[in-house]
Amino acid sequence: MVNSSKSILIHAQNKNGTHEEEQYLFAVNNTKAEYPRDKTIHQLFEEQVSKRPNNVAIVCENEQLTYHELNVKANQLARIFIEKGIGKDTLVGIMMEKSIDLFIGILAVLKAGGAYVPIDIEYPKERIQYILDDSQARMLLTQKHLVHLIHNIQFNGQVEIFEEDTIKIREGTNLHVPSKSTDLAYVIYTSGTTGNPKGTMLEHKGISNLKVFFENSLNVTEKDRIGQFASISFDASVWEMFMALLTGASLYIILKDTINDFVKFEQYINQKEITVITLPPTYVVHLDPERILSIQTLITAGSATSPSLVNKWKEKVTYINAYGPTETTICATTWVATKETIGHSVPIGAPIQNTQIYIVDENLQLKSVGEAGELCIGGEGLARGYWKRPELTSQKFVDNPFVPGEKLYKTGDQARWLSDGNIEYLGRIDNQVKIRGHRVELEEVESILLKHMYISETAVSVHKDHQEQPYLCAYFVSEKHIPLEQLRQFSSEELPTYMIPSYFIQLDKMPLTSNGKIDRKQLPEPDLTFGMRVDYEAPRNEIEETLVTIWQDVLGSHHHHHH
Repeated sequence: MVNSSKSILIHAQNKNGTHEEEQYLFAVNNTKAEYPRDKTIHQLFEEQVSKRPNNVAIVCENEQLTYHELNVKANQLARIFIEKGIGKDTLVGIMMEKSIDLFIGILAVLKAGGAYVPIDIEYPKERIQYILDDSQARMLLTQKHLVHLIHNIQFNGQVEIFEEDTIKIREGTNLHVPSKSTDLAYVIYTSGTTGNPKGTMLEHKGISNLKVFFENSLNVTEKDRIGQFASISFDASVWEMFMALLTGASLYIILKDTINDFVKFEQYINQKEITVITLPPTYVVHLDPERILSIQTLITAGSATSPSLVNKWKEKVTYINAYGPTETTICATTWVATKETIGHSVPIGAPIQNTQIYIVDENLQLKSVGEAGELCIGGEGLARGYWKRPELTSQKFVDNPFVPGEKLYKTGDQARWLSDGNIEYLGRIDNQVKIRGHRVELEEVESILLKHMYISETAVSVHKDHQEQPYLCAYFVSEKHIPLEQLRQFSSEELPTYMIPSYFIQLDKMPLTSNGKIDRKQLPEPDLTFGMRVDYEAPRNEIEETLVTIWQDVLGSHHHHHH
């Protein structure tokens, strides 16, 4: 395969490309590496179980399970699933609190041959309803204390309550369900431009490839302790989980109360001696490298990191900047910080094993080194496509002109090759932004706000706060004055907290360009003098009270166009 792509690349002569450039691109993209391409995630986990049965697999607060114990429980639950008709390409919704049981549930779905659909318990019921309807999940796995969340939801599948007593009477040996590495493993919903999220279908093999990457490139060993930080509905959680469970390392689940308090978080890391952690840069901003003693590898991902952040951490840890959309199995490129001080932007690095990166123009012609273009990704990690969205799938997953018979995923990200073989990320081509690591399509937020009976026009834009962190601001036109609490309440009925704008600014009319489109450059900047900062998790209760009054002031100060 390597040789064939070499000759193809050299013949894919660009009008402006040179022979050297194609040689160069071939060198950077020559990432072929052996990996267990025919093995499923659960087979790879079971191999670790037989090699290291007594290693600690998973820890949450004061509970822990060894690899053997975790495997037995997952096998027991998988038998219940199989009896209830779960099998190849069957989707199972998982709506559970962060806990050891949650991860038993995920492994059990995979062992039964199915694919899991993670649903964050914090999601508003409209979004939960949408994901269940759209995915047509056959079953929803949840916990007794969460059943109230589905009381007012129409669900045609079976609801399975995770119960220790029912599970432990089952047989605990491995099941050997015939499954292939090209079977679906999980379907993750991300924000969509149409106002509805879309499910991305990922197969086992992308994770099988990452197993080797974890061991050979990140140097993860059984001695590591991996922090589990991400929400289950975010694919970073898949990365964390299998970075531990496919390498013999231990997975440490960090609960929300700990995450929401930076001091508690730092203490937790040191107490549990966590060695590897993956965090959004927006979170790392609040941490102090002097106070965190055990971390050996810090990976930031989810959104762009800053040179100052890298310079602050790189002496203390191995600092890795990772980039990759959900559609290409979590991670496509990585960059490791070096001794040098970083300049104006932090590169996203070079493609990981079995991954190819092409930077192209609209016609998929290669751009020269240093020229901006759309970043496209090829290789083993590509998703099967979007669940029940054939048009969108064929728009985004196109034939790879450089490797016949393979696909290329068009990311919508702008980037360019640097002369040292790294890639510099240059932002979005469209209106997608990252808030706290999560993908947000501005159109989705706008389409929800337009459902409000009094809002006639709206535009949502992204701004940076004092710490250079992005937040959303919604501008709207309405005949009536709408109280802020009501707008927040209205948004929270359909949108997860990270998609709710921090500011709402009422305008008499939208500024328009000469051709009648909303002129985003003319929208007034939110006034930050009120010291308003969206906390890492959206503010709750007592803080919220004080913020509501601030928002009212902000709104008042922007009632008309003047600043």
